[in-house]
Amino acid sequence: MSTTEDDVGAKIFSAFESEGESNDSDRELQIAFDEGLLKTDKLNYVVEKKRPIINKKAEMEDKVEKLKKNLTWLETLDVTVNNDQIGEKVLNDDFEREIIFYKQAEKAVQVAVSRLREMGVKISRPSDYYAEMVKSDEHMQKIRQRMAEVEESKRKLEAIRRIREEKKFAAKVQKKVMERKQGEKKILVEAVKKHRKGVKSHLDAILNNAKRMQDVEIEVEGSQKGKMRGRNKKSRRVARDKKFGFGGQKKRSKKNDKNSFEEIVTPGSLARKLKGRHSGANMLKNDAKPRKKK
Repeated sequence: MSTTEDDVGAKIFSAFESEGESNDSDRELQIAFDEGLLKTDKLNYVVEKKRPIINKKAEMEDKVEKLKKNLTWLETLDVTVNNDQIGEKVLNDDFEREIIFYKQAEKAVQVAVSRLREMGVKISRPSDYYAEMVKSDEHMQKIRQRMAEVEESKRKLEAIRRIREEKKFAAKVQKKVMERKQGEKKILVEAVKKHRKGVKSHLDAILNNAKRMQDVEIEVEGSQKGKMRGRNKKSRRVARDKKFGFGGQKKRSKKNDKNSFEEIVTPGSLARKLKGRHSGANMLKNDAKPRKKK
C-alpha cells in the first residue's frame, strides 16, 4: 500500500508530538525508510536543476538596431578609448582598477574637448553667467534670516561671556583690595596694641623727627624770606624806614608834627613827589592848577 507525501508529513508530525526533541531526527529517518523514500546508492539531498543559458544573439542585435537613433555626435558625446592597461592583475586589484577608470575618463575628456574646439563649440561658461537657483527666493530669505539669527545669538553669547569674565576679574581685584585693606588694618591694630602696652619708643622717635624737620623747614623759609625782603627793598621803602623807623610802635607814627605842618608845598615839590606814580605833563599841570568851582 503506497502513501502520499502528505501522509508521510502527518506521520512525522505525530511522531514529533509523541517523542521528545532528542529523538526527532532519528524518528524522521525511520519513517522515511519505512516509506521507501531513502536511497541506498546516493546521498540523500535534493539537487536543483540548472537553468539553461539563453543567448539569443540575433534577436538582441535586432533590438539594438531598433533602439538606435540617428543623432549627431554633439547630442551623444560618446568617446571610445583603448583598454590595453586592463589585465589579469588589474582585474583582481580594486585600487589599480579604479586608477585605470580615472585615467580612461581623463583621456576621454581630453579627446572630447579637442573635438569640440575643432568644431567651434563653446565649452566654458561666460564670467557673467548665473545659473538659476534650485531654491526659491523666499526659501533663501528664510535661510539668510536664520543665519542672521544664529550670528546674533553667537554675538550675544560672546558678550555675555565677556561680561562674565569681566565680573570675575573685578571680583578678584576687589578681593585683593579687601585683603590689602584688612592687612593694613591688622597692622594698625597691632601697632595700637603695642603702643597701649607701653612699646612707644619707635612712635615717639618718629614724632620727634617729624617735629624737628618741621622746625628746620620753618627756619629755612624765614631766612629765605628775610633775604628776599632785604634784597628787593626800593628807595621809597628805604626813605620811609629812615623817616618812620623799622619795627617798634606803628600806631600814630604817620601823624603830622611841627615840621610837616610848617612844610610848604610848591608845584615843583608836588611834581617830584608824584614822579613814579603818574606820568605825563598834563597830569602835573592839572595838579598844580587850582580846581574850578562848579
